[in-house]
Amino acid sequence: MNPEVYGQLTNRIFRIKQARKPLLIMINSHPCAGKSFFIHNHTKNFRGCNLVDHDKINRRKYQGATPDSSYLMRIQQDNAIKGIVTTHTVLLGSSFGPGKQEKYDDVIYIDVIPPLKVIERNVKGRLEEGKRRDKWSNLDIVIKRRQKSLLFAIKDEVLVEPLFATFQEGLEFCINTYNTYNSTDGIYI
Repeated sequence: MNPEVYGQLTNRIFRIKQARKPLLIMINSHPCAGKSFFIHNHTKNFRGCNLVDHDKINRRKYQGATPDSSYLMRIQQDNAIKGIVTTHTVLLGSSFGPGKQEKYDDVIYIDVIPPLKVIERNVKGRLEEGKRRDKWSNLDIVIKRRQKSLLFAIKDEVLVEPLFATFQEGLEFCINTYNTYNSTDGIYI
């Protein structure tokens, strides 16, 4: 574990709160990590944050939208033009493709990679459910994608991105940090 990574995350959240901006979080994960279940289980809202599945972004409202952090920025920009306050929003997405390329100062980036036992349970549940029988119903393929996702967060055995085992744990860290910031707190580097 690298505490510096979490210190940088804390400072980034403090800067966003200090600027009175909404909490916009991009969660990078992998298939069968439980994104859809988490969103459904929390009725699309977790502690005041709207939860958005990267597979279900509103492409009609946001023409040409891509399932990455640029989507969060488009929501904020669109609302600013209309004079609407953007609510805290979380996009649960993938650690592959465009999601890992662009980084915005106003977006918090974290990685969520659940333990292997959780992944095995999720793949088994997907198979039992019978609705989604695709390549992500194959445990070996999911495990390979999970391993690749870990390589985005850990380089040369050093943690380089904030990493959490559950969506709840990652979001609670971000939300609690945002909510406990006091303007008299210093930002530590």
